Amino acid sequence: MAHKNKNNTFAFIVHPRNEYDIYKKLPLLRFLPKNIMRLFQLHFPPIIVSNFKGINGFVVSIPTSAKLMLENRAVAARNVRRAVLLARARGATVVSLGALTSPITRGGLDLADIKNIKITNGRTYTAHIVAQNTLNIIKDIGVNVSESKVAIIGSTMTVGKLVKKLLTRAGINNFILLDRKATPDLSLVKQAQFIITLTAHPDMKLNKKHVAKGSVIINDAQPRGYAKDLLDNKDLLVIEGGIAHTPNIRTLRYTGVHGENNNYSCIAEGLILTIHPNSPTPALGCEPSLEVVDKLAQLGKDINFGPSQYQNPNGKIDSEHVHSFRYN
Repeated sequence: MAHKNKNNTFAFIVHPRNEYDIYKKLPLLRFLPKNIMRLFQLHFPPIIVSNFKGINGFVVSIPTSAKLMLENRAVAARNVRRAVLLARARGATVVSLGALTSPITRGGLDLADIKNIKITNGRTYTAHIVAQNTLNIIKDIGVNVSESKVAIIGSTMTVGKLVKKLLTRAGINNFILLDRKATPDLSLVKQAQFIITLTAHPDMKLNKKHVAKGSVIINDAQPRGYAKDLLDNKDLLVIEGGIAHTPNIRTLRYTGVHGENNNYSCIAEGLILTIHPNSPTPALGCEPSLEVVDKLAQLGKDINFGPSQYQNPNGKIDSEHVHSFRYN
């Protein structure tokens, strides 16, 4: 069932993870001198790069890589604002902030003055999906929920706080909470069976010396919060924790998600608010209550949204592999 309504249009704001992402879309740019390429990334206007199928919607990208966004926050925030204004000019009624476009604008709070468009940072539904994927993987590999030990990297972020509350409510009480400023010691991660990565900051990126054999990494950081070689480590299980199943809705170009009816949960949040136009948008600049999370999760459930099949950048992960995996 398609969810098309000419009065409601969704837009998703993204950015390239790195220069390689830019070169995939615009290969001739790889011949530019580095200083010119840097100026291009910082000052070229946002563009529409893709459309959705099954709903009125499109994807707007700013040209700035994650690294340059973190190094040039004021310019990046200005580019995100330009992207939102472009989305509104093209008819969007709801816009969702993806990847670093959310934290670079303080969860969208710096954009709250923009009128006649709903802005969501995607954190509420993301917390729900990450928590559900974590609980599902714990059960599917045969570990008792109450006996699980979970590390959360990025625990002071909004999603981290919400995920901890949701997992605590589900019966998990043993946590290792890590944060770049307060508790940055990644060596503590070895004590955990399940590791949730929520930050893309390079200082908090997992590598093989941080994780024990048999660990499960549930990633919701973009760019990924772990070293690429961990994907191919047979002693670990790596899943993308923030991907939702959105029946009959997909983007028309590559997003890095496997399965044509799967989308990042920050996209799914915007889709839910577009399909349910009278539902309240989670407030910007503050941590939502569990009641708000539950209401948004139910709105998603009403249209059959929920966690996707397990997957990581290498592809979908079959249930047999998951069920045979055990923590050592």
